[in-house]
Amino acid sequence: MDIEVTSGDTGTFSFSVKNKDTGKSFLNDGDTITFTLKIQNTGAIVLQKVITEFEDGLVVIPISATETSNLTPELTYVYDLVLTRSDGTVDTLNPTDKFFSYFTVKRGVMNGWFWNRKTKRRIKSS
Repeated sequence: MDIEVTSGDTGTFSFSVKNKDTGKSFLNDGDTITFTLKIQNTGAIVLQKVITEFEDGLVVIPISATETSNLTPELTYVYDLVLTRSDGTVDTLNPTDKFFSYFTVKRGVMNGWFWNRKTKRRIKSS
């Protein structure tokens, strides 16, 4: 699943972690999910969240307005989710069938450029 957020907005993203056959959660007490956001071409980690509480297999990842403001819309970001079980077993969970899951940051009218239809030009908002 690709994620899209506007710079300066608060985002809450949810992922269901369940067995495909049974539909039941396979997360247990003591497990953690680590959400890592990286710049695609450098691999630099720009945001990381460790989630330790789950409800019926649902992983909720909150991202604050300050955190999205610190991301640069012109860059391409990728993310992954890593499950670390209480016994130390580590599995990367890929929420898509693609090689990467993309995280896109858009500029809002208040914090970036927008298109003026009348003049047909990009205008920097103040």
